[in-house]
Amino acid sequence: LHTAGTEDLVKSGMEREFLGRIPVRVALSGLSADDLYSILVNAEQSANSQLMEDFRRYGIKLSFTEAALRAIAKKAVKEETGARALVTILENSLRRFKFNLPSLVPNCKE
Repeated sequence: LHTAGTEDLVKSGMEREFLGRIPVRVALSGLSADDLYSILVNAEQSANSQLMEDFRRYGIKLSFTEAALRAIAKKAVKEETGARALVTILENSLRRFKFNLPSLVPNCKE
């Protein structure tokens, strides 16, 4: 797909008029576990940092070990949905705690 031209896409069943409306075509490669780990560790507002902030608001210190982040990244590769898989995995793992935070913390005012 990286070298596919208009003719190749037409031969595969796409309409010329449709292809003419797409001025820029880009083929993407999947992200590796290292790429996804890097997103967890280095990206501003990463899924894990947002969850840590959510828990912090309730006085709970949430942290992730390097091994845990690498395991999340490895599992995300299997999802084949890119960095969105990181959010899905973290949210699914912590959902039952996250939505019960107000009842878990005494005198919570949020």
